Amino acid sequence: MGIFTRFRKDIKGLTKYYSLVQWILRIVLFVYIYTNYQKRIMYFDFSSEYFYLGLIYLACSGFIILGGFTRTSDLTRYAAFIMSLVLITHSVASFLLYRTFDSEMADKLLLIGVVLYFATLSKKNDFHWRSKNFKEGLDIEEFIGKNE
Repeated sequence: MGIFTRFRKDIKGLTKYYSLVQWILRIVLFVYIYTNYQKRIMYFDFSSEYFYLGLIYLACSGFIILGGFTRTSDLTRYAAFIMSLVLITHSVASFLLYRTFDSEMADKLLLIGVVLYFATLSKKNDFHWRSKNFKEGLDIEEFIGKNE
């Protein structure tokens, strides 16, 4: 048995931690937003665009956490979509203004990647949900409608 075969068999067991990792990602996103934009939000400068950006980021990351408790992933997807639009616009504007690629821009790109993950998250393509509830020919909207 080769080392790669053994490693592949060991990795297959990690799928049972999918939900835990998804929740860790939601919480870490909220903590990251809070620690980076806490001073801008707590200053209450209503004339600053950074106050509103921080408020949007914090609200959307809160909705991403709340969306984890809902049956469908709509709240998570809408909040992540809004947050990704604001993040992309803010990143492009700051790049055009400063014309530099620094660590703050790299942080924003990483944050855009995480937020786009949540924007594309759906119960239809969620591995953990499908492994528990998948039945051949079952439509997700039909399944959720029956259980409400």
